[in-house]
Amino acid sequence: DATNVIARPAMTALTPISIDHEGFLGSSLEGIAAEKAGILKANTPCIMAAQSDDAAAIIRDRAKSLGAPLIEQGAGWSYEDLGGAFSVATGLRKMNLPLPSLTGAHQIANAAQAVTIFDHVAVPMAAENIIGKGLAAARWPARLQQLKIGPLLAHLPQGWELWLDGGHNAAAGKILATQAEQWSDKPLYLISGVLNTKDAGAIFRPLAPFVKKLSALRIPNEEASLSADELAALAGIGGMTCQTAATVSDALQKIIDDEKLPSRILICGSLYLAGQVLAENG
Repeated sequence: DATNVIARPAMTALTPISIDHEGFLGSSLEGIAAEKAGILKANTPCIMAAQSDDAAAIIRDRAKSLGAPLIEQGAGWSYEDLGGAFSVATGLRKMNLPLPSLTGAHQIANAAQAVTIFDHVAVPMAAENIIGKGLAAARWPARLQQLKIGPLLAHLPQGWELWLDGGHNAAAGKILATQAEQWSDKPLYLISGVLNTKDAGAIFRPLAPFVKKLSALRIPNEEASLSADELAALAGIGGMTCQTAATVSDALQKIIDDEKLPSRILICGSLYLAGQVLAENG
């Protein structure tokens, strides 16, 4: 595992574990947790985000056997969404910080864990205003990224929005659904391509109540991509209204032809597709 090229890291971290990469990690959450616990090192602290009970138990057992201090969310560190800001208690101090620049409530959790890690390894600890500037400057392409310039935007009428996300598992589907529920001011359309190693139904089932239509396509030049028809069928099982498209540009045009109100379009389902969209959009 690439995480194990460093024999003695200053710190390790485990974010929330979910089903993904089953071909390598297995299909059970417990088995995946056991694989992820391979990051733990003897006498090296680990900052752990909240986990399912079964996953947490496996990680705790591994940490105990190695003598790796486990700093768990809740007991060892915590955060609170304050609306226009958030607070984080790292176990060393409590801070009120500005929201991260990245979109989505899940990014507050990510930011809080990152700040906690930083507090435990930085000597001396950074001032709050420096940490706040770092959060404001954070950029993460293809993670609920709004595309504001580029050739693809030329397709869109005034008042429309185009977003991009590379999430590709059930956990990502739930996160996108949480965001989609907040996006109630405009109709929401999806353009998607998914690899055949992923559970497309699990990705799109949570999103179905919030999406007007999904345009399914094959990811260009990816042999492991589901076909447009296969993806439309799988997404449709979960209640999604679907159509197929040959390309992203084709999908955009079909959506614009169907919808006269200013709308929001989210391209999602695969980091491979997201990378191609970023390249195509310059």
